[in-house]
Amino acid sequence: MKPEIVFVVARAENGVIGRDGALPWRLPEDMKRFKALTMGAPMIMGRKTFESLPKLLPGRRHIVLTRSDSQAEGAEVAHTVEEALALVNGPRVSVIGGAEIYRLFLPVADRIELTEVHGR
Repeated sequence: MKPEIVFVVARAENGVIGRDGALPWRLPEDMKRFKALTMGAPMIMGRKTFESLPKLLPGRRHIVLTRSDSQAEGAEVAHTVEEALALVNGPRVSVIGGAEIYRLFLPVADRIELTEVHGR
């Protein structure tokens, strides 16, 4: 059975979701929301998003989708959407970016949890 695929994304009015490997804003309330939405479920992300994390996020499995053969310490690595989804083994998965990963998963996404960032 396919898990529920949930995008968790914050986006500025101009469409920006990140800049230079980081979030271009600091929103503590959105970080709390991100934690609540992703806790206890696997997260799928691209290599650059994984590398931008300060550390592994507790209480969540990290699945890194990458074209390269590089390993992501503490994470499971997949090379296709299908491989990533096969690693999920649960009712729900959070897709947390970046832009290319969102594009790849859009055809199979079930829900988008969007934070719109104004005036940043």
